[in-house]
Parts: sequence; C-alpha cells; structure tokens
Amino acid sequence: MPKNKNDRATRLRDIEKLILSTGSCSTAEIAEKFKISAMTVHRDLELLEESGIIRRIRGGATALSSNLLESHIRYRQAANLPIKRRLASAAVELVEPSNAVMLDDSTTVGMMYEGLSQKKPLTIISNSVNRMMEFARIPEIKFVSLGGEYNARYAATVGLMAEESIKSVHPDFVFMSAHAMFDGGIYHPDESIVRVKKAMLRVASKAVLLIDSTKLFSESLYRVADLSDFYCIVVDSRIDPDFIQDLKAHQNKIEIIIAE
Repeated sequence: MPKNKNDRATRLRDIEKLILSTGSCSTAEIAEKFKISAMTVHRDLELLEESGIIRRIRGGATALSSNLLESHIRYRQAANLPIKRRLASAAVELVEPSNAVMLDDSTTVGMMYEGLSQKKPLTIISNSVNRMMEFARIPEIKFVSLGGEYNARYAATVGLMAEESIKSVHPDFVFMSAHAMFDGGIYHPDESIVRVKKAMLRVASKAVLLIDSTKLFSESLYRVADLSDFYCIVVDSRIDPDFIQDLKAHQNKIEIIIAE
C-alpha cells in the first residue's frame, strides 16, 4: 500500500503508462508488477477510467484507441518516443541561428526543443503552451505566442484569434506533424487544429513535415495539406521503401530526409 498520496499519484501515472504502452493489462498483471492488492488495482483503474485514458474491462483494463484518445496530449507524449526523437534531431539540422521558426502543437515537433535551444539566437513562434513554457525562459530565444481560445486536449490555442495572429508573421520555417498520412496528404481529427495548421502553411517560407512510419495509412477525418505543399519531409527508417520511391517519383521537388 502507498505511504502517502504522492506514492499513489506516481503509481497511477506508471499504471497509465503501462496500459498505454501495452494496449491492455490484466488486474493480476498490474497487482504483481506494482505489489498491490487486486482491490487496490480496481480502485486505481476506476480513477484512470474517469480521466478518459483507459477503459475498464472484465479482469483488467484496455487503452482507448479512438482518434479522440490518440489526440489526447498525455497519450501522444508517451507514444513512439525513440522515433520522435530521431525525427526531431534530423529536422533541427535544417535550422540556422537567427532563423524565425514556427512550431505546431504536435509532440513530435516538441522533441525539437533540445536541439533548437542550441541554435541561438532564434525566434520561435507557436500556438503551443508547452512550447511557450519551454522556450520563453531561454536567453537569446525570442518566443512569439499566438493568441486564441485554449484547447486543453492539445494544450494549444486555436480559433479566429490564433489564425489572425499567424497572418501577421512570416517565418523561415514551419515544422509540423500529423495524425495520419495517406492518399498523398496528411490528416488530423480536430477541425480547429487543422485550420491553424493550414494558416501556418500559408505564411512560412518553407514547410517541413515530421512523420513517423506508424502514421502511414492511418486514418483521420480532416485533410490538412498535400505532401506537395512541403519543402521537406522527415521520416524514420522503418517506413516502407516502396512509399519513399513512389514519393520521390511523384514529388521530385520534395527533399526526403530519412532519420536513421
């Protein structure tokens, strides 16, 4: 049993990560791993279900897999971290000191933080609250926050004010990711985020897409952009080689970077 509330909070986060990483866990597996009773597991799972991250089933729990959950920032932050880090590291190499760089709210682009923080001086523009918390405290990095209505699911600002703010800047780069890539384009499940991404693409000199192999042929509702709208696409080495060849054949003006 936990000694205090902090112990329980830590355990809840660890159980959440376990279920999200494996897809599902039995009550017995959770009890054994965390050295707690089955009754304690039931109480913990009840709290996690209330948060909207997992769903309790007979004998355990499973991760929700709808587009709504996949867009939840806590889920996205825990998914495919090694791949996201490689994509981000490769994308940072495109940036030079003194550039103005626009970043979307995606967790993949968020992984560029460490590399970009070494490219000072730099101007960072974003609608992401997480980007603001990261970059605003770094000397020689000017952070421009895009206003608007706060969307808690993405920890980002959206809406008319955000879109109007975007129109007033002209960055050297915009870096973005997406929930799905198929049919020659990228897709996202939230219309308000799609509108912001579209606005970003219209004002940047060069657009760079960071997309990992798990997004290829995934499904999502709204089309954000065509792949031809991007100056550069950064992918990981697990992506289907045939897809790369087809992309090069039909979009020969796009630079393809494969993050090993």
